[in-house]
Amino acid sequence: MEEIKARGGRKANFGKAAQRMRQHRLEAERRTEKEMWAIEQGASVSTNKQPQPWSHHRHMDFGDVPQEELPAY
Repeated sequence: MEEIKARGGRKANFGKAAQRMRQHRLEAERRTEKEMWAIEQGASVSTNKQPQPWSHHRHMDFGDVPQEELPAY
């Protein structure tokens, strides 16, 4: 019973979601302020994101691994 109580209730992570939403809102506000400042200065506004490097979402390729070394499943 103590182990279950130690996990925390449904509100244990409440502040983390609120903090993430606050950070997202502040980032959007900073972005709009930066765009407004660029428009006032007559500079071009870049709305494109910089390309990100490949990450763990990349599909795995086992083409160079011999068939004997692959798992049975």
